[in-house]
Order: sequence, then structure tokens, then C-alpha cells
Amino acid sequence: MMKSVLQTHSSRQIVGQLLDNCFEVLKAFLEQAIKHDEVSPENIIQINKDLMGAINFYIGNYDFIQEQTHSNSKFLRNLLFEIKHYRNNWAHSQDFTLREVHRIADTILMMFDELSLNINNEVYLFVNQIRMESIQVMSLQLQQSQKY
Repeated sequence: MMKSVLQTHSSRQIVGQLLDNCFEVLKAFLEQAIKHDEVSPENIIQINKDLMGAINFYIGNYDFIQEQTHSNSKFLRNLLFEIKHYRNNWAHSQDFTLREVHRIADTILMMFDELSLNINNEVYLFVNQIRMESIQVMSLQLQQSQKY
């Protein structure tokens, strides 16, 4: 049986990968949302810079983005505030508990669902794999703790 990602990587490495996947999807969504509009080059640079740039662009322009995409942007904005919190913790070299890894993966999947990302997309599959593995490990830990 293949070793799980949770066994072969640190929680901080896994969160880094989750955040990279989140950025890839958010960036593509934002590029699509603004492509029919006269968007300043600075905006393109901000969206492409990094996850924080893309999240801050979304939060700063969410009325416009909602008009363009007819998305439930308030809910999406709330998810992005949460992702931003974890991204800041990650940037400051914080380590993450298994529960946080699960929470981050689950929140990113909710974002993907809001953006109607195809569930067969490899990014979706990777994030979902982390979510499922973390549930399995937490479940095993719970069973172990109940034996004593």
C-alpha cells in the first residue's frame, strides 16, 4: 500500500502544497472574471504575484467580481479570509495540527465548490485526498484514545 502524504511530509509542507493549489485555482478564476474588462496591469501583477495578492484583489474588488461571475461572493470572501489566516500562519513558519490540516483542506474544497471546479481536476483530487487522509488518521486516533 502507498504511504500517505501525511506520513511522508510535514504538516507545514502539506499546508504549503494546499495553499499552492488554492492559488492556482483562484488565479485562474480571477483571470477569467476580469478578462472582459479594462483591467489595469497592476491588477494582473497583483493576481499573479502570490496567494495573498490574489485574495486581496478578490476582497478589494468583490462587488465587481460578483457582477462578472454571479458567484456567492460573500460566502467565498469569508472562506478566503480564513485561508488568508492560515496562509499568514504558514508564512510565519508555524506548524499545523492534523485538525488544522483537515480544516484547511476542507475550506479550500469549499472554495473549489463555490468556483464550480471540476471534481476530477487533479488539484481537486489532491486536496480531497489530504482531507480524506486526515479524517482517517483523526478517526484512528479517536479509536485508540477510547480503548484506554
